[in-house]
Amino acid sequence: SSIRDGGPKLFTVCSQCGKSSPPYSEDDIAQSHRRDYPTRPEKGGELDYEICYGTPEKVALGHEIVTDMSAIQFALPEAMKRPVGNRIPDELQIACTSLCVAIIHAFAKLQDIDERDVGYGIRVAGEKEFDIELYFFDDAQGGADYANKVIPSFYEVLKANPNFNAINILEDCDCDSSCYKCLSSYQNRFVDHLLNRFMGAALARTLLSGTMEQDGDEKYLQRLSRRLVEE
Repeated sequence: SSIRDGGPKLFTVCSQCGKSSPPYSEDDIAQSHRRDYPTRPEKGGELDYEICYGTPEKVALGHEIVTDMSAIQFALPEAMKRPVGNRIPDELQIACTSLCVAIIHAFAKLQDIDERDVGYGIRVAGEKEFDIELYFFDDAQGGADYANKVIPSFYEVLKANPNFNAINILEDCDCDSSCYKCLSSYQNRFVDHLLNRFMGAALARTLLSGTMEQDGDEKYLQRLSRRLVEE
């Protein structure tokens, strides 16, 4: 089960032979199916992939933890392209990911904690396909009360603190998209393709003022603008 993906994605696994089917496969395991491995043949005999009559079961290969979490939602303008189901448009996904990473950078610095103590996610909020939710959670089992402080201090983390804030992280760098001085890190290596400081800054300023006032990567900004503002 994954909150990042908007719900559970379950494997189908035979409880007897272990044959499995991935979550996104259109071919479920039938009640009677061939094993994925042969049974040991008699001496001189041929390998036999015999039929198994085990019961296929839906299984979530993961675990659940109880932890602290806080979230902020924002509505998409009417002119913006709507998500398809739980899929967020690529440009908005890049902007949201970049902003979340910058917020965690700033929050960890201000709270004097390790950035790895707080995780984040992005999803379509509830049943409304025009609301996006950014959520933050404690990575520790049971929570450490860090995530509960992100949203109450959201404005300070985003802009108000003059010494270190998310917008400074996004705007005060000279890289073309992201680098180890602003957004990139070993922890974020798997989402590095979703990091663009210009799009993150544009979204941050849109949340603050409702307008798109940001210089930088014009190609990305134009694509984001088509999503965020009415032409």
